[in-house]
Formats: sequence, C-alpha cells, structure tokens
Amino acid sequence: MRDINIITMQTFEVIERTKDLDNEKYFILSAISWQEPIYIKAKTNLNVNVKMFIQVDNGKVFFGNEEIGEVILVKSPENVIINSTYDIKYTGGYSIDGNVIYLDKRLPPRIKVKNKTVSLLESIGKHHELVEKWLIDDGYRYQYAHIIATHVEKQYVESLGVNWNDYDKVIGKLLHINYSNVAKVVPENLDLTPYIHSNDEVALNEIKNSTKNLKVIHL
Repeated sequence: MRDINIITMQTFEVIERTKDLDNEKYFILSAISWQEPIYIKAKTNLNVNVKMFIQVDNGKVFFGNEEIGEVILVKSPENVIINSTYDIKYTGGYSIDGNVIYLDKRLPPRIKVKNKTVSLLESIGKHHELVEKWLIDDGYRYQYAHIIATHVEKQYVESLGVNWNDYDKVIGKLLHINYSNVAKVVPENLDLTPYIHSNDEVALNEIKNSTKNLKVIHL
C-alpha cells in the first residue's frame, strides 16, 4: 500500500469503470500507471471510458484540466519482495498474500534484446506478475488480469526503446525452456490461480508432488 498523497502528476490508464454501489451518481475507476507500476481506484462523477487517461496529483484525479474526483485506493511495489530461489512454472508467480513475487531460479535477471538490456525483475516481476496479482485480488478473472498485465509489461519494455516482438521472441524461448523443466522445489505459499484457470494438470501435479504442505489454494 502507498500513501495516496505522494503520487504527483502521474498518468493512469483506465481499465474498468463501474457504478458506485453507495451512490449511483458516482463511478469507481480502476486504473494503472505502468512506470513503477501503480494501481489505483478512484471515485468520480464523470463517466470516463475504459482506455482513457486520467492524471493523479496528491490524491486528486484530473481529466484534462478538470478535477473530477479522488483516489480511494493505491497499490504499488513498495515493500514487495522478489524471490528467485524456487522452481516456478510459467517463469513467474506470486505468493497468496501478494507480498512476494516469485521468479524461476533459472530465469536470468536480465536479457539482451538487439543490444539493449531488459531487467526481467522489472518487466516480468513488477510489471507483469505483480500487476496480475493486484487484479486477481481485486476480483478480476485470471485471463483478463493476464491480458492487462501483458499490456503493462509491453508499455514498460517499449519505454526502454525495445521492440516488443523482439522481446517477446526471447521470452518465448525462455518460457519453453522453463516449462520443459520439472518443478522440484516450489514455495508452499505459491498462488495457484494461473495453473487452475489454465486447467494445467501437468503443472499442478508437479507442484503437488514437490510441495508437501501446501494448505491453501487461492481461486
């Protein structure tokens, strides 16, 4: 969690707009800024569409030059740990409580894409896995959370001057290698949502056989 008031003049893309259940005159916006990244919810009386952009400054929300509402929730990478000591199918995952992002121990911390360096702790760890976990915990289905997380990852990668297709080819090869390896040592608090919603019995069986005391499955 992060103090609402320390976000200054940052741009967020709206990913969902719903009616405020407590007051039908207002809307609740869910929005993401890819830079860190940061996820917010905001209350507004303006009907802002999905994929539009809003600005946040000291807890206030602006659309263009007009103040339209206030931030009511903030999530950021602050105090989140990245752990690379386990076998993680799909190269990345997260703890049930969302405090730890897991990256597969064989995954390199950085890669070269056409002579440009990309930190996978940033692109996969923070900008994909963490965003995906925030959305799942907020009630989104895994498939949609994965799409949004990939979009945020893409924005981050392209901000480095890296072509997304070139990056995606390198990651695709790493994913293939990762999936061909058997997961032998898996964290007991790994969130199984991606594997359950992908109906991946192979991955689930590997995790089950490698982790003896897994007590909670997060759906």
